[in-house]
Amino acid sequence: RAMSQENVEIVKAAIDAFDREDWDALIQAAAPGFELDWSRAMSPLSGVYGLDQVRRFLAEFTEYWESVRTESHEFIEAGDRLV
Repeated sequence: RAMSQENVEIVKAAIDAFDREDWDALIQAAAPGFELDWSRAMSPLSGVYGLDQVRRFLAEFTEYWESVRTESHEFIEAGDRLV
Protein backbone atom coordinates (compact mmCIF):
# COMPACT_ATOMS: atom_id res chain seq x y z
CA ARG A 1 0.00 0.00 0.00
CA ALA A 2 1.43 3.38 -0.95
CA MET A 3 2.03 6.10 1.60
CA SER A 4 -0.69 8.73 1.59
CA GLN A 5 0.57 11.88 -0.10
CA GLU A 6 -1.93 13.80 2.01
CA ASN A 7 -0.25 12.53 5.20
CA VAL A 8 3.18 13.47 3.87
CA GLU A 9 1.92 16.99 3.11
CA ILE A 10 0.46 17.31 6.62
CA VAL A 11 3.80 16.29 8.15
CA LYS A 12 5.76 18.64 5.88
CA ALA A 13 3.43 21.52 6.81
CA ALA A 14 3.90 20.72 10.52
CA ILE A 15 7.69 20.68 10.13
CA ASP A 16 7.55 24.00 8.29
CA ALA A 17 5.37 25.45 11.08
CA PHE A 18 7.87 24.23 13.69
CA ASP A 19 10.75 25.86 11.82
CA ARG A 20 8.81 29.16 11.72
CA GLU A 21 7.85 28.75 15.39
CA ASP A 22 4.21 29.01 14.33
CA TRP A 23 2.77 27.00 17.20
CA ASP A 24 -0.85 27.58 16.16
CA ALA A 25 -0.25 26.02 12.73
CA LEU A 26 1.75 23.18 14.26
CA ILE A 27 -0.98 22.37 16.78
CA GLN A 28 -3.63 22.58 14.07
CA ALA A 29 -1.77 19.89 12.10
CA ALA A 30 -1.65 17.53 15.11
CA ALA A 31 -4.02 14.62 15.62
CA PRO A 32 -6.65 15.14 18.37
CA GLY A 33 -4.96 12.66 20.74
CA PHE A 34 -1.45 14.05 20.14
CA GLU A 35 1.08 13.65 22.95
CA LEU A 36 4.68 14.78 23.03
CA ASP A 37 6.57 12.29 25.20
CA TRP A 38 9.64 14.06 26.50
CA SER A 39 9.69 11.93 29.69
CA ARG A 40 13.09 10.36 28.99
CA ALA A 41 14.79 13.69 28.34
CA MET A 42 17.41 14.77 30.83
CA SER A 43 16.03 18.27 30.81
CA PRO A 44 14.05 20.63 33.01
CA LEU A 45 11.29 20.18 30.41
CA SER A 46 11.04 16.41 30.95
CA GLY A 47 7.44 15.18 30.86
CA VAL A 48 4.51 14.23 28.66
CA TYR A 49 2.61 17.05 26.98
CA GLY A 50 -0.85 16.98 25.42
CA LEU A 51 -2.15 19.41 22.82
CA ASP A 52 -3.23 21.85 25.53
CA GLN A 53 0.30 21.93 26.98
CA VAL A 54 2.54 21.64 23.92
CA ARG A 55 2.50 25.36 23.05
CA ARG A 56 4.05 26.21 26.44
CA PHE A 57 6.60 23.41 26.03
CA LEU A 58 7.63 24.62 22.57
CA ALA A 59 7.94 28.23 23.69
CA GLU A 60 10.18 27.17 26.60
CA PHE A 61 12.16 24.66 24.49
CA THR A 62 13.04 27.20 21.81
CA GLU A 63 14.25 29.72 24.42
CA TYR A 64 17.31 27.48 24.97
CA TRP A 65 18.48 27.82 21.34
CA GLU A 66 19.51 30.69 19.11
CA SER A 67 17.51 29.05 16.33
CA VAL A 68 15.68 25.76 15.82
CA ARG A 69 15.35 23.96 12.49
CA THR A 70 14.22 20.49 11.48
CA GLU A 71 15.63 18.74 8.44
CA SER A 72 13.78 15.70 7.10
CA HIS A 73 15.53 13.27 4.81
CA GLU A 74 12.94 10.53 4.40
CA PHE A 75 9.36 9.63 5.29
CA ILE A 76 8.66 5.98 6.11
CA GLU A 77 5.25 4.36 6.33
CA ALA A 78 4.93 2.21 9.47
CA GLY A 79 1.48 0.64 9.40
CA ASP A 80 -0.97 3.48 9.72
CA ARG A 81 1.78 5.90 10.84
CA LEU A 82 4.30 8.06 9.09
CA VAL A 83 7.78 8.40 10.61
